[in-house]
Amino acid sequence: MNQKVFNEVFVTSKLTTKNLQFSKSLLTGVSVFNPNNGDTINIGDSGVVISPLGPLSGTLEVAFPESPQDGQVVHISFTQDVGNVYFTGGRFAAKSALSGKVLGGTTLTLFYHGGTNKWYKLSGSNCNCSSVVPVAPVVPPKKEPLMPGDPSE
Repeated sequence: MNQKVFNEVFVTSKLTTKNLQFSKSLLTGVSVFNPNNGDTINIGDSGVVISPLGPLSGTLEVAFPESPQDGQVVHISFTQDVGNVYFTGGRFAAKSALSGKVLGGTTLTLFYHGGTNKWYKLSGSNCNCSSVVPVAPVVPPKKEPLMPGDPSE
């Protein structure tokens, strides 16, 4: 198998990505699940697409691998809204885990750093999705006629 190893080092508080490995088969092993309220989704080695048949109002547990490998990358993607998501089975760096309501279309890519025994977010949502507030549509002001009988009425 032909792999590329990133030899560039990115350091933040002694955290490096020098062992992070990518290959043509980066998404090999990603599973697609159609869960129901109360289910547990096991991520496995590469990640999951969480694709319920419709929005879920209840709870969904996302369980991380029991024995992650240093530099392991996992992907998590949601195709529908889920009322209450929580991650188990791992330690997470600040702002690297989702909790509460997650909106359909949310994706997250995490990597495991063995030296700190934590999962770190590489990309994905930057918010606690349960705090997202919809924006009201903009309604243009009603145009007042210049004079009675004006064709702009």
